[in-house]
Amino acid sequence: MGTLRMGGSDDVDARQRKDNEKEKDKEIDKSKEIGKGKEIDKGKETDKSKETDKGKEKEKKNSQVEELKSRLEKQIAGAVWIQAFGVILETVLLQRLYGLSEGNIEGEKETLAGAWIQSAGLISEAIGVTKEAFDPTLPFVFEGQKVAIAGNWLQSLGSALKAIGGEKIFIDELLTQIPDFVD
Repeated sequence: MGTLRMGGSDDVDARQRKDNEKEKDKEIDKSKEIGKGKEIDKGKETDKSKETDKGKEKEKKNSQVEELKSRLEKQIAGAVWIQAFGVILETVLLQRLYGLSEGNIEGEKETLAGAWIQSAGLISEAIGVTKEAFDPTLPFVFEGQKVAIAGNWLQSLGSALKAIGGEKIFIDELLTQIPDFVD
């Protein structure tokens, strides 16, 4: 019986060794899975950092675009002021020219009135565009837009009046065969 016991004890030891080996294999498998998980996590971290880099690049590009827009808006405001000064100068010179005319030519009053209204409209537009360009807060932007639009309407009205006056001057010239300056 002692032999049996010894043999039985050897069987138990062998089973324990197999069980221990299985446990070790399981632990190795678990550590491999954990390692793979870390690799997957590293991949996710790399993807997240790429997304973050893309987001930063996009923000930088948006910032550059906004800065460019702001500079262009300010340049447009400057150009509108130049245009306003040019139209005012044109109107003053036109008034001097018409002041030299002998008699009262049909349409000169409408043309001059239209030129002054157009000048006022351009000044109004320049003020509005300047408000828009130099103070980007919403109340000022909206106020500037309203003033600029009103200025555009005035310019349109002035242009229409100038066209009416110019047409009268043209008809008078056709009848008298004496050319005059039409603006």
